[in-house]
Amino acid sequence: MTNATETVSQVVKWLAHLPSSPIAFYTDPGSTFRSVEFTGAFTSKGISCLQAPTKSHKSVGRIEVYNCILQDVLGKTLGPDTDWVSYLSGVSQAMNSRVVQSLGYSPAEILYGIDLRIPLDKRFPPLDTSNLKGSLEEDRAVWGDCEEAAEAVVQFVASREAIRRYVDELEKRELDIRQERHDLSRYAPYHPGHLVMVLQEGKPKKLRPRWTGPFRIQVRVGRASYSLENVNGTPIAVSSRRLYDYHYDHLKPFFPRTGRLATPGEDLPPTSKLR
Repeated sequence: MTNATETVSQVVKWLAHLPSSPIAFYTDPGSTFRSVEFTGAFTSKGISCLQAPTKSHKSVGRIEVYNCILQDVLGKTLGPDTDWVSYLSGVSQAMNSRVVQSLGYSPAEILYGIDLRIPLDKRFPPLDTSNLKGSLEEDRAVWGDCEEAAEAVVQFVASREAIRRYVDELEKRELDIRQERHDLSRYAPYHPGHLVMVLQEGKPKKLRPRWTGPFRIQVRVGRASYSLENVNGTPIAVSSRRLYDYHYDHLKPFFPRTGRLATPGEDLPPTSKLR
């Protein structure tokens, strides 16, 4: 069984427990997700398969942040127990109940119009929930037959749509700001033979620079992605076996330092390393 076959089998089992099918899968550009077996299995079900651009972390930033938060919360929830699968549903519900500070609402409020209650709320219900439960029990006999019920439904739908419009406007405003900031920056594509420095990912160690290099542009592989090589033309030594392409945002032109003493035979380092 190939990795793609096993992945398709696991995803199909996961889909069987969902109330509805997703519109698309947005994955990293791994070979499994780009395989004909994976894309064909879900395209036939009406699910689009989209891959993030290589080394373009901004495009999958939200997904990575969500996964990091999920792992942190899951790690604090497990304790000595390692059966994380049984806790995943509750942790996911708790995350969807948290208020996103930039939006002012929780994901559940935006999607469903109501705030999900976590298990702790059932043991210690908020005051507004207790009052609402009491009112519903008193009016259960006539609830659904009175005009107030229909009015409540209309108000609920209107409130949910108002929240969604508000969130959409905030996101559109933020997107416009980022787009304007991006447009103001001048994009000057590199060409084969240009020398560049590469931004080191993650938190650098002490006394280690954020940029390493220089490297030589080998070929342009996308609209803003490039394949690199060492100055002497050899492949770059990386921690993994896979040779990555590098996005324009992670590169900057290399300029030799001036105004310092240099030995007559000083040359650029033939090779450099990446973490």
